[in-house]
Amino acid sequence: MNSITNQIQTIINNAVNEFANDFINCRELFSTLDSRNGLTHSGEFGMYRERICKKLIEKFVASDMKIGDGFIINKNGESSNQSDLIVFDRDHTLQIESGGAKFFPCETTYAIGEVKSKLDEKGLKEALARLIKAKKIRSHTPAIPTPIKPNHLPHFINKIASGAYDGDEHYNPYRINKFGDFQGLIDYIENGTCDNFINDVLHNIRLFEQLNIVTFLICEEIKDIEKIMSDTASPFNFCSKEDEPFRINLILSLNDGLIFHCYYENNALTPYPFPMKLGEKMRAIFFPNKKDGKNLHIVKFIQLLSWALYETAIYQFVPMGYYKNQINIITPDCKVISGG
Repeated sequence: MNSITNQIQTIINNAVNEFANDFINCRELFSTLDSRNGLTHSGEFGMYRERICKKLIEKFVASDMKIGDGFIINKNGESSNQSDLIVFDRDHTLQIESGGAKFFPCETTYAIGEVKSKLDEKGLKEALARLIKAKKIRSHTPAIPTPIKPNHLPHFINKIASGAYDGDEHYNPYRINKFGDFQGLIDYIENGTCDNFINDVLHNIRLFEQLNIVTFLICEEIKDIEKIMSDTASPFNFCSKEDEPFRINLILSLNDGLIFHCYYENNALTPYPFPMKLGEKMRAIFFPNKKDGKNLHIVKFIQLLSWALYETAIYQFVPMGYYKNQINIITPDCKVISGG
C-alpha cells in the first residue's frame, strides 16, 4: 500500500513541479523569442499560460469534467466576462458557439478560473470583482432545481429542507438563514408556497455553498500580498454581506503562496474549499511559498480545487428555458393556445 501511495505522491509532485517550471519559465522563453524575431505578443503569452493551467487541472479531475474558455450564460440572458478557464460537465453541456465565441450554460458549469501574470492591489480587486459577478450568474433558480450531480447532494438537500437532518446543534444551518431558527423554517415549509420554497430553501446558495460555481485565480505574483492580507478591509478579509456567498474560492500566486478559506473546529482552523460553511465563521488564510522547491502551496491548491469540484452541484440543462419568445398556436377551430 505504501508503495502505491508513494507512486501517487510522485505523480502529483512531478505534475506540480512541471507546472511551476513551465508557468514561470515561459516568461523568459517568450521574451527571448520576441526579441529575436517578433513572432509572439502578450496575447499568445497569456494563452500559453492558460494552456499550462488547463493541463495541470485536467490531470486531477474526473473524465466527465472538461475545461474550455468562453462565457457563462443563464436563462435570464445574463453573461459573464470572457473566462480563461471554464470547468464544465462533458455529458450535460450543450456546445453553443456564435461568431467564434463559446457559451456555457451556468447549470452545467462547475468552475470559472482566471489566469493573470503580475497583479498589484488594484488589479487584484478588479479580478476578484469580475469573478464575483461571474459567480452571480447562477443566483437564479434553474428550470429543474434539483442537482443531478454529485449523487449525494440532492439527498442531503432534501434532508435539510424537510427538517430531517440529524446533525448536532453546532452544525445547524438554520442559524444563518432569514428564518432565524429551525422551527421558523419548518413553519415556513408547511405554510409557504412552492415557488418560495424552491427559491428560499431548495436553491438557496446562502444555505448550501455547494450549489454555487467555484471560482479561482492563478497568477505569477501579487505585489505586497502579505500587507494586503493583513488589512482587515482587504478583498480577502472583507466583503459585503450580500456578496459573501460569491467570494472567490482559491487564489494561487506561484511566487507568493496560496490563499484559501478556513473555519474553526474545536478551536482549530480547518481548511475548506468554499468561502462559506453553514453556521460557521470563516477566515481567509495565506499559506506562503516556502521556496524550497517542493511547491506545497500548489499541491494544496490542487487538493482544495479537486475537493470543491467534486462537491459542486450541476443541474439538468433545459434549452427551452432560454427561449423567451412566446409561441402561439392556432387550432383548426381558431382557438389560440399560448405558451412559452
